[in-house]
Order: sequence, then structure tokens, then C-alpha cells
Amino acid sequence: MKLIEKGLASFICAIMLSIALAAVLSRPSTISFSFMFTVALFYSFPMLLIGGVTFAVLAEKLLTKWKPRKTNEIYPRALMIYAVGGVVVNYFFYVSLFRQEWGNVLFFLVIGVIASLFFYHVLLVISYAFRANLKES
Repeated sequence: MKLIEKGLASFICAIMLSIALAAVLSRPSTISFSFMFTVALFYSFPMLLIGGVTFAVLAEKLLTKWKPRKTNEIYPRALMIYAVGGVVVNYFFYVSLFRQEWGNVLFFLVIGVIASLFFYHVLLVISYAFRANLKES
């Protein structure tokens, strides 16, 4: 069930991030919104599905291994772990896709952090909704 939640979160994040990136990066005279949306979706969906779900499983294991003393320490730790995961995953996708080590890497690293934190929050909402649905059944 948790893998389904992570897959659904990656799909929702990919769609929403692609819409946001296309809205910011498209230029009506040169690059259309639909083209930028397609390009962003082809980059973000595999990144979130492969890298995001894999790192989410790893982050879940790290968070259960490092038991905090207080329950309010879980959220900041999760934010830091997911932010680092966004940098790592997006850097490797950037290098493998563009075959250059440093170029516009800073832009992609920032997008990676934003995407990973957004993925984490969507995952929280989806897992809460799944748990609430299971309690009703």
C-alpha cells in the first residue's frame, strides 16, 4: 500500500510541477505552454517515479531508524532528508541527461529541492487520506 501511495504522489507531483514550470518558463512568442509542459513532464515524471519513490523508501527507513525523542522533531528531520534527496536525485538525473557536470546545475538543484519537498507534502496528504479511508471501512 505504501508503494502505491508513493507512486500516486509522484504522478500528482509530476503533473503539478510541470504545470508550474511551464507557466513560469513558457514564452508566448517562442515557446508554447503545451511544449514546456510536455518537456517538463518528460523530465519530472521519471525523476519522481524512479528517484523520488526510491529515495522516499530510503527516507522512510532512515526516519524509523533515527527515532526522535519528541514527535515534533520528525517533520524537520524529514524536510532535511527529502531536501538532500532532491539535490542528490536531481543532480544524477541532470548529469545522466545532459552529460555535463556543471552548467545550469544550480537551477536544477533548486528545482530538485522544491520538487522533493513538494513530493513529501503530497505524500503526507495522500497517506493521511489513505489512513482515513481505511479507518472508515
